[in-house]
Amino acid sequence: MRKSVTKEMKVAKILIQSVNDFDLDLEAVGRYLASESSSTIYNRLYTVAESTRDHKEQIYDRLNIDPLF
Repeated sequence: MRKSVTKEMKVAKILIQSVNDFDLDLEAVGRYLASESSSTIYNRLYTVAESTRDHKEQIYDRLNIDPLF
């Protein structure tokens, strides 16, 4: 059975492709976001970043568990 692509998956792929452009000045993007958007946008992006960090840590922890202990 094939998984359907969710709205969240589509947005995640767009973010990955955008941030993966190493010619992109992320600090300039941050300054633009700060000047052109509300604090709600900042808080939502911060939530995405926290969620990403938490899930990456869980994956790392699962992969690095020593089976002898």
